[in-house]
Amino acid sequence: MLSLIVAHAASPALESAHRAWLDHEPDALVTHTAEVLRNGSPRERENVLDLLEVAWEDARGRLPGTWELPPGVGRLAVDTIHIDGPEGERWQLTVRAWTDERDTLADLHLVGPDTDLTRRTAAWDAQPEEGGWYVELEGPERATPPPAGLYDLTLTTADRETPGWLALTEVPVGRTPVLTAPRPGGLVHGDVRVGWEPCAHREDRHTPGTGVWIIRTDGGRWEPAWSTWSGDPELAEVAATLDPGAYRVALSCRDTRSLGPVQVGRVSRTARAFRVDR
Repeated sequence: MLSLIVAHAASPALESAHRAWLDHEPDALVTHTAEVLRNGSPRERENVLDLLEVAWEDARGRLPGTWELPPGVGRLAVDTIHIDGPEGERWQLTVRAWTDERDTLADLHLVGPDTDLTRRTAAWDAQPEEGGWYVELEGPERATPPPAGLYDLTLTTADRETPGWLALTEVPVGRTPVLTAPRPGGLVHGDVRVGWEPCAHREDRHTPGTGVWIIRTDGGRWEPAWSTWSGDPELAEVAATLDPGAYRVALSCRDTRSLGPVQVGRVSRTARAFRVDR
């Protein structure tokens, strides 16, 4: 099937991408993929994104990149988040970085189809974490998923701008995580039990993980209250001690792929509101 696609490809870059996959040359595959995504026709871009999915599967979710992170930035992740919450079905893009210092990054700029996120246009946060800093650029929630395609990502530090790119493929929309406790709008007395059905494991899921976030929502101000993350696929319940008040719990299942220095994550999230009383 891949050979047939190559035979009818109009673009030399697309032909080269398919040939690189057949010849087990991931570096060349990634380079030609970027060329097609930047200059190819809509049909060619769709084709090379399908090829990229096949290549990720062949490489267990890890492909090389064509750029490097600047000094002081250890990790970088871009997540597409599918949310099923009290407001209905929503989508969101986030960029997350782990840095040596709070001010290592002056800005992050993600540009792609129907997307232009910077520190000025999106929510920006920096929190200490494990001897460094966790920096997040959080895009607004939207009614439709971010389009598949090429996204340019520029990291701005004190002395340079580091341009890079990543590809987002079409996110398969499956069942969002199922929360079994607390019940929607429920009143909890004492410790809060958060229970769920273990995240489904799919063939395309790499480095799976489950996260629980609880946010306090009293007075319209949303403040982090409790969180945990685990790579244990069998984990299905945690307990949290919270002060009386109004809260929202979010349960996330995440799988990742990578293009060199950037993780490309897919997150499926369920959110619901509840209250705590003593």
